[in-house]
Amino acid sequence: MDLDPLDLTTVSAALAARGVSPAGRLSVVARTGSTSTDLRALAVGPEAWPDGSVLVTDNQVDGRGRAGRSWVTPP
Repeated sequence: MDLDPLDLTTVSAALAARGVSPAGRLSVVARTGSTSTDLRALAVGPEAWPDGSVLVTDNQVDGRGRAGRSWVTPP
């Protein structure tokens, strides 16, 4: 399924079509440094996102993969 434009409704529909339902919150952002870093920050505090939350981005510029490799997704 082509995710164009990448928005919450499109992503939700694509996940549902695959039988996937996030256990927590679902958010879509156009660009981020690292989804993992963002989710760690969102997991603390009085308005913390619950376990099973998902953050989807169209452009990740500073992600980290296994063994210290960079993880970048071009737009």
